[in-house]
Amino acid sequence: MRRKASGIQLELRHSGWGGKRVGAGRKPQPGSGIPHLRRTGLAARFPCHVTLKVRDGVPSLRTVKLVRELERSWAKACDRGDFRLAHYSIQANHVHLLVEAKDADSLGTCEPSS
Repeated sequence: MRRKASGIQLELRHSGWGGKRVGAGRKPQPGSGIPHLRRTGLAARFPCHVTLKVRDGVPSLRTVKLVRELERSWAKACDRGDFRLAHYSIQANHVHLLVEAKDADSLGTCEPSS
């Protein structure tokens, strides 16, 4: 004859430590943080790391259809001659690109194909 396992109910009390709360976390130190200044000019000899993130709700970028569309778009941008895609990594909700561009305008005018 099998016996039924009996469980024990433990009482868990919240001690006030941990969790998200006002004032939690490390306090900022004077002079820390990143200054949000305009970047210096882009030189063609320096490759750039570009991250493109999509909005919430967009399907995974790793589907065959979207990967082909991204590759078509990048090929079109590279055909202009002032932009070169050295490497890319497609994730579910963002893309990492290592690119070389003639100048900042060439980098900024990379538009998806329609």
